[in-house]
Amino acid sequence: MPQAARSRDSKVEGPKIRFDVILDWITGSPASIRLHSRIGQYVSKLQRWADIIVSSAIDRLVFVKKIIWITLVLAQPPFIWAQQPFYTDDADVTPAGKVHLETFDEYDWLQHSQRPHRKQNTLNMRINYGLGNRLELDLDSPLIAIINDTTASVRRPFGIGDTNFGMKYNIRPERGTSPALAVAAYIETPTGNSENGLGSGLTDIWVYGVVQKAVSPLLVLHLNGGYLFTGNTSTGVVGIAKARGHVATIGASIVRTFTRTLDVGMEVTGAVAPNTNLQRGQLQFLVGGNYSVHEGLTLDIGVLAGHYVASPRIGLQIGFSFNNRQ
Repeated sequence: MPQAARSRDSKVEGPKIRFDVILDWITGSPASIRLHSRIGQYVSKLQRWADIIVSSAIDRLVFVKKIIWITLVLAQPPFIWAQQPFYTDDADVTPAGKVHLETFDEYDWLQHSQRPHRKQNTLNMRINYGLGNRLELDLDSPLIAIINDTTASVRRPFGIGDTNFGMKYNIRPERGTSPALAVAAYIETPTGNSENGLGSGLTDIWVYGVVQKAVSPLLVLHLNGGYLFTGNTSTGVVGIAKARGHVATIGASIVRTFTRTLDVGMEVTGAVAPNTNLQRGQLQFLVGGNYSVHEGLTLDIGVLAGHYVASPRIGLQIGFSFNNRQ
């Protein structure tokens, strides 16, 4: 067989490639070690940058939440958290030269022990005027209609009730964790007819304090505590009508804003006379809220229920408030 043919048919084996040896040489070479070191440095830098970015983002998020909180508290329109229909007063006062108006009609079903008095309707109007220096004046007087049963000599007494003159001073606004504080004093003059139950026939002197705190941007708590030095708490035949001595009063309300035009809350108010001859005490619950009809004008609605003879069994209140406290 020719030599050329044998060469074509024979298998010629070349040098074998040892990949494991090459890999060991690459990973163990000085160049490879330097490369690994640089890669580790780059990874460490990237990790530090990522930590800085995440930490900065968290700090910014906390800062933004604080800004949102402050903005929500300060940017609320003046008609949010209005006092009416709640009897618990707020710490706000009307600015100098401004007028704040409230009017409401309340229809009450009286306790059975109040007979011959069965029902009472109270139409009330209140005017606040700002004197400046965190001081305001108050004037309010009700128009009362009482529905009696057939045993009463006068079936439907109707007329003006006792008139209130008051003054409120804002001691300080709310700052940080410190609540807003205010103090108020009222003198009620006996302008109503006491013979048919429209008035008390007494001059009342009442002083109370107000604590107001925003527990969240949309939730506000009000607390009142006062003392009636003379007279009683009656409006018509509702209230402690037989008091001739000192009466302690207390009230608490919590109001939540759901939208820029709607807030809803609840409250509990009470009064107690230390003398048992002054006809027990007074305890009343109310659920209600405000709806903004127009900027500065709200529709106020409340449903109330009471315990003891000095409070109505159930009542319905509807009114309007015109706020100009800017």
